[in-house]
Amino acid sequence: MGDAKTIPLLPKPPEDNKTIPPPSKPSEDKKNTSPLPKPSEDTKTIPPPSKPPESKMAVAQCVGDPFTQRRKITPATEPEDEEEGGPGKEAVWQRRLSLLFVPPTDTELDGDKEPEETSQLLPHSSPKPLVIKVTPASPSIRQTRNRGQKRGVKEKRGDNREKRRDSKERGDSKDNREEKRTDSREEIKNTKENRESKESRRKDSEERKKQKTDFLKPRQSRILFLDEKNKREEEEEDSDDILHFGRWGKVGDESRSSSSVETSEEEEGGVDDYTSWDDTICSNRSAYFKMYYTQRGIIGGGRGEDKDSNKLKASLASSHNSLSSLIKERMGKSSGPGDKKKTRGDLGLMVLVGVLFVIIVVGISLTTYFYNLHLLELSIFNRIKFYETPRHLTIYSPAWEEMMTAHLGSNLPPHSIPEDCTHYLHYLHEHNYSLPHSHHQHLDEDLENAEMICLDWTGLAQLQLWKHPSQGDVQCYSVWWTGLAEHFTLKDCLLMGQKHGTWWGGGEMTAGGYPLTNANIPLARMVTGKLGRDPWGQLLRHTWLSNTSALLKLPEDFHGDVSVNEHNDNQVCLEARPNPTTEPESATMRYSLCVASNLTSLIQHLHQEAIHKRQIVTESAKSLVQHVFRRVNGSMLTDGKQRHGVLREVFNEEVVVRVKERLKHPVWIPWMTPDDPELTQDAVLAYAENILSQKYGLWGHILLPATWQAQPGDLEFDPRRFPDPTSLAQTLEKKGFRLALTIHPFVSVEASAFNAGTQEGLWVRQKDSNLPALATYDERHPSVVTDFSNPRAKQWFSSQLNHINLTYSVNRFHLQPADAHALPVFHEYHMNLPGPDSALIHFMAAVSSVSPPISTEGTVTPPLPPTFLSLGTGDGSWAGLETLIPRVLTLATLGYPLVDIGPVGGLARAGHVPERELYIRWLEAATFLPAIQISVLPDIYDEEVVKLAREYAQIRETMVLPRYNDMVPAAITEGTPLVTPLALFAPSDPEAAEVGDEWMVGKDLLVAPITHRRERSRDIYLPDGIWKDEIDGHLRRGGRWIRNYKVPLTKTPHFTLKPIDEFSS
Repeated sequence: MGDAKTIPLLPKPPEDNKTIPPPSKPSEDKKNTSPLPKPSEDTKTIPPPSKPPESKMAVAQCVGDPFTQRRKITPATEPEDEEEGGPGKEAVWQRRLSLLFVPPTDTELDGDKEPEETSQLLPHSSPKPLVIKVTPASPSIRQTRNRGQKRGVKEKRGDNREKRRDSKERGDSKDNREEKRTDSREEIKNTKENRESKESRRKDSEERKKQKTDFLKPRQSRILFLDEKNKREEEEEDSDDILHFGRWGKVGDESRSSSSVETSEEEEGGVDDYTSWDDTICSNRSAYFKMYYTQRGIIGGGRGEDKDSNKLKASLASSHNSLSSLIKERMGKSSGPGDKKKTRGDLGLMVLVGVLFVIIVVGISLTTYFYNLHLLELSIFNRIKFYETPRHLTIYSPAWEEMMTAHLGSNLPPHSIPEDCTHYLHYLHEHNYSLPHSHHQHLDEDLENAEMICLDWTGLAQLQLWKHPSQGDVQCYSVWWTGLAEHFTLKDCLLMGQKHGTWWGGGEMTAGGYPLTNANIPLARMVTGKLGRDPWGQLLRHTWLSNTSALLKLPEDFHGDVSVNEHNDNQVCLEARPNPTTEPESATMRYSLCVASNLTSLIQHLHQEAIHKRQIVTESAKSLVQHVFRRVNGSMLTDGKQRHGVLREVFNEEVVVRVKERLKHPVWIPWMTPDDPELTQDAVLAYAENILSQKYGLWGHILLPATWQAQPGDLEFDPRRFPDPTSLAQTLEKKGFRLALTIHPFVSVEASAFNAGTQEGLWVRQKDSNLPALATYDERHPSVVTDFSNPRAKQWFSSQLNHINLTYSVNRFHLQPADAHALPVFHEYHMNLPGPDSALIHFMAAVSSVSPPISTEGTVTPPLPPTFLSLGTGDGSWAGLETLIPRVLTLATLGYPLVDIGPVGGLARAGHVPERELYIRWLEAATFLPAIQISVLPDIYDEEVVKLAREYAQIRETMVLPRYNDMVPAAITEGTPLVTPLALFAPSDPEAAEVGDEWMVGKDLLVAPITHRRERSRDIYLPDGIWKDEIDGHLRRGGRWIRNYKVPLTKTPHFTLKPIDEFSS
């Protein structure tokens, strides 16, 4: 009890409004009758409070200058005459001081200094405050308030009526206005009184129950200030009774203010009625009071403060009270219908203002965005827009539809803005200075007819965009990059998918990759390789095209890396790094972008490009093909060079015959049994007899693998296994077959020609050396590679083939070129070739000088007809069949018209037999493809497979070959692929562009085989039209998917398109 804290209480004013003398110290032996527990010895007690006075100070007593009256209240540090206050003034400022005092927080309380600090806030003329000790067992002050609440309500009503009568008698105009406002408040107050009385009784009952419960709970002793008590009471009142400062001109607000104050005085149980002081100069509602008495914790108007300072403090307090009252009013409940209507109106106004604000902000933002976008947007060559900040280059069609988009300079700093260097380069050209990239002499010839734009990222890279003269409806642009920093890497990415179109191309990929979104090629050099070992196969073309009739192509001298959908990001990315072994050492990158009105125009454009690249082959086979220039607009240069003409190839009839013969008859590759794995002359003849015994009605070529030589590169039959090659060739010809040989550029170090060729310099050399570069053939034979860029090596190789033709009457050859990975990294050719695969065309030219090859396994340029492409494959597997169709379709879109799918069931090495289901499914798909090879004969399985092979041979002869034969002329002269992907058949159908396992034969036969193990159903997409199911004979409507189409093991889904005229009747 000794540690309990004390509270200073203000003395009650006497009934006669006289000054209250200081209370006398009670005797210590007097028995305490208060309900409070007995205090300790060091604590003084006071008797119970006397009955509150019934008289109230009249409004008339508040006379004189209020400034003079309030200035008498000064801080405790300045003495003040007790007589200046006048009678009755102490009770007023004491009550006002209680309301204005800001209670300290719990952490600021100090029990020893509280009485002293409290006394300093009071004038010297006031009596000393009484001290009462509050303990956990002490009843709450709220109890006294609740007991006198009802009595106070009645007294207030009488007093208010008495004051209104006095004001009316005096005739004071100000009091009349006060009476009107008071009447308004009373009317609103009376309407709420019944509701509040019930609520008050309920709260009293709950409060008494709570006090009984809280009475026994231990409490932390602290000082209770009157304003803190009032604050707690206000928080418990209904939100309609909150005191709103700063809204003094409205009856509703005045009534709420009056009601709140009256309720506070009623709860004090007998304290003076503050309602009589509303809106007077003595009231805390008046402007004078707000100016001098509303500062928190400050008794304003001191003698040491000037008038301007007081006005500033009063204005700040008024602003604070007005803002807080406005917030409370908006967050609180309305007290009447008028307030509700106003609240709804204010809310609608706020919503309208908010909507207008949002519209203005959005409008300004969009205007700023498009304005900045327009500033950073370059319009190039009328059809191209280059957005400098994201560095997106977009080419549009004449109808301003997006055709292709590329992200240029991916490694440049974000938001970097280039400088225009176009005029500078034109100045150099006009004054005969060497232009950047002058090492590309073939482009310098077209500078006079080409438009150019130059953009320079200072110190990093320079970009040049060239517009070439259009070729028909195909428009091409060249993109040239030059790195200006020593270690800067150039990187551009072509965007695919969604609105950027469906893309195909590149060539053979291990994962199939049709369309390119199904591929996954890591960043690597795009050179020929082996499927399964390398990401790219041996049949490539550095070209990609889309269903939007857009084209991306790389030059032969492209030395960068390529990735396709590496991170499933739907991008084809090109990257070039600095090369210290080249001149210049900084990174350079060049490629072309082309657009056309349709895909057919792009296929023809690619065919024209192939004609120019394979002219070296054409010159070697003049007996089969001739070049003819077709004039366009009669343009012919004086020097005889056709600048704006079209180069055509005219083939003789032998080429057409050989192509049709190759389509009708397969290429037979002898398969050796495990009992007799060695390839011999007798084994080949036995294999031919077995073919004839099956009565397939097929003949064709019998192709010997490269092991027909004693050593790789000898170009001589092994005399031990083939003692009489001439007899072998003649015997096979009598049976209806032609003997063909597999040849390659490898020469074993044990071959007889190795030493002589080394002395003559016929082999590919090590870099900066005369020594040959060693390679490995078939992973077993150390070898060198014939350098076909050397005319002497080409002549030597051709002479060897002529010897075979003249000696053994064999002039059919199948090419097995060396891929780029077969040679060591540092090697060089006799000629300065543009790329590592540029020697392939020279190899083909050397063979074509004797006889055009029947097929080749590796190339980067469409070969000259009648040469077919032979797809690379490993041992027979389901993975090989699953990727077979996508690889064929990819080559078709790249402008390779003549395709051979390779051996049915995969490459059959000695002793290897494909599983039965795989062989059947492969045979079914091969039936509808242009050219096939067969190694394992059907009779190795069972009679059912033999019967099935005969059935599909009949289907091929009656349904497939006639359609292919009709397409041969266009395939030879225009490069039209025999296998037509659905994307080329229905170019305006975006769904058809995504189909990678269906194709068209001719104009009306659709094929959709099964290529997965144990599958007996699949989904089939039919383009627009009426289609006849050739399995069950039903008609099906096109332009939709057929889901879960049932397919037995021995059937292949194929449909024929029926003309609408057949159903018109």
